[in-house]
Amino acid sequence: MMTLQRLIRKHREMKGLSQSELAEIIGTDPVMIGRWERGINKPSYGMLRALCISLTIPPEMALELHWVADGDGGHKLVSTLIKD
Repeated sequence: MMTLQRLIRKHREMKGLSQSELAEIIGTDPVMIGRWERGINKPSYGMLRALCISLTIPPEMALELHWVADGDGGHKLVSTLIKD
């Protein structure tokens, strides 16, 4: 599985966008794009959603889904960012 940092960089480059251009599209600072691509920080779910839409990344590529016990004898589906 591709890491989140590689996924962001690969799709940004495939779209022909600079970090500054992507940052402007999704409403963040170019420094944050660089930090995400280097694995220093991870985007919030809101920023991840904007990245997926802007870069045409299927959300399931950026999230790990798994079932966890909900405390009431049932289970719930939980999503986490893929690990770097």
